[in-house]
Amino acid sequence: MIALALICLLAGSLLFVLVFNIKTENKPAKFALLIAANTCLIVAMFYARQGEPLNSMLMNGIILFISNILAIRHILKPASPNQELYDKWHADPKNWKAGILYYNPDDKRMFPPKKVKGMGWTINFANPNSILAFLGVMLIIFTLVRLLSLTV
Repeated sequence: MIALALICLLAGSLLFVLVFNIKTENKPAKFALLIAANTCLIVAMFYARQGEPLNSMLMNGIILFISNILAIRHILKPASPNQELYDKWHADPKNWKAGILYYNPDDKRMFPPKKVKGMGWTINFANPNSILAFLGVMLIIFTLVRLLSLTV
């Protein structure tokens, strides 16, 4: 029974990884893989349960539930833009405020390349996460400078 549980666990895990890494936009195929992975993992949970307390089984169920939520979100998310669209956004002068500040609500990247490519990255000021990341880095730098000035 333990050998069957291990085989099901291995098969289910591999199928789950495949759901995230397969390069297809065929959503029904991804859902079929997800169902197969769940079937294998549930069979493995029940066969491996021999003598385990129920709370351990409950914890496995919660982990499986959260993993399924993440997998379904991954399957249903829209396709990301291709490099051609990124280049088009980058070249559009409407996306550059004052010629240096990148502001494009359609671009979900936190750090797109600077206006002169190859010179690093800039912040997408239309993305609230990039502004928070920028403020976080500034706060860390400010705190380090204050701490170092207190020690001298």
